Amino acid sequence: GSKLIYKLHLYSKSTTMHE
Repeated sequence: GSKLIYKLHLYSKSTTMHE
């Protein structure tokens, strides 16, 4: 599940940048 966390982290970063 390391990849899952990595993707989640990227998603979180993308959301922050989008906002």
